[in-house]
Amino acid sequence: MKTLDFRRLRALCLKETRQIVRDPSSILVAFVLPMILLFVMGYAINLDAERMRIGLLREDSGPAAIQLEQALRASGAFRVRTGGSREELMARLSRGELRGIVVVRGDFGARLAEGQGRASVQLLTDGAEPNTAAFIANNLQGVWEAWQRDRLRDRGLNPAPSVDLRIRTWFNPSAVSRNFLVPGSIAVVMTIIGALLTSLVVSREF
Repeated sequence: MKTLDFRRLRALCLKETRQIVRDPSSILVAFVLPMILLFVMGYAINLDAERMRIGLLREDSGPAAIQLEQALRASGAFRVRTGGSREELMARLSRGELRGIVVVRGDFGARLAEGQGRASVQLLTDGAEPNTAAFIANNLQGVWEAWQRDRLRDRGLNPAPSVDLRIRTWFNPSAVSRNFLVPGSIAVVMTIIGALLTSLVVSREF
């Protein structure tokens, strides 16, 4: 069994390095193309749902409904478009201009004043895109719960539940998809570049 000859390996590496540096096309493939691919994969591929277009039909003009609308607008997950009627918003939803509709009924403030948990908000989503609909529902649930906690805190009540659940995400605390897509993309890009460089070397031998 033959052992690895490091002198030959070193000579081969030097030869291929000189070949790459001498050939402009090889420099382009080895150095420029990986940067372009990483840039495209890092910014073009995005699994995060941000600034989703939703319509808001607020039939209640009370302070509670106004505060809920302000919470929706302050959230970075939504771009809120106010509508004058349900028919108008449903037409925009069917045309694809909106991804969901939030309806705050006229008795929202009154039912909220009767007791915690009595008021409700209706959400209508586009079922043609179930993933987007799920994102909208989850983000709306988060905004609703945060708004309720702030409301109870402003009234001097304790919004903390009996169980204090604290979730911490390691290595990617912001849960941005780009942070875990780019490291995997590096391995994919390097595999592609290696195959391209090998193809260029083989094609020059003929």
